[in-house]
Amino acid sequence: MATVMLLGAKGLLGASLAPALRDLGHKVLTQSRSDGADLCLDPFDREAMTDAFIQFSPTAVVNLIAATDVDNCETNPQIAWKANAGVVAALTDSISAVYERTATKPHLVHISTDQVYGGHGPHVEEEVNLINVYALSKYTGELIASR
Repeated sequence: MATVMLLGAKGLLGASLAPALRDLGHKVLTQSRSDGADLCLDPFDREAMTDAFIQFSPTAVVNLIAATDVDNCETNPQIAWKANAGVVAALTDSISAVYERTATKPHLVHISTDQVYGGHGPHVEEEVNLINVYALSKYTGELIASR
């Protein structure tokens, strides 16, 4: 089975996803900046992240790191940009560095939001409607992850 590195694994989604992946037989490495994770790493430390990717050779990296409080993102846009776009930029840089050094790279799974559409669904993927700072920062993260 796959080796999956969950970034931001101490949050709500990570607390459910890690055991579900383990139940399916995957090896799961959890990352957090706090105690209790397999890896206590700052996602902005590109060298440490690159080294961890090389050392553990994850098949997939699942990015669960995000600022999700929409109201807080509106009043503190720097938090939204750092968590929702800056982290993704740091991760893609680290993944590129892994590829340059090893000719292999993990698959990045980035979790976004339906907030990029606004209004009631269903929505067409390409028809975004960025109605707030949170949506704009999450969409920017999507664009960075897709490069």
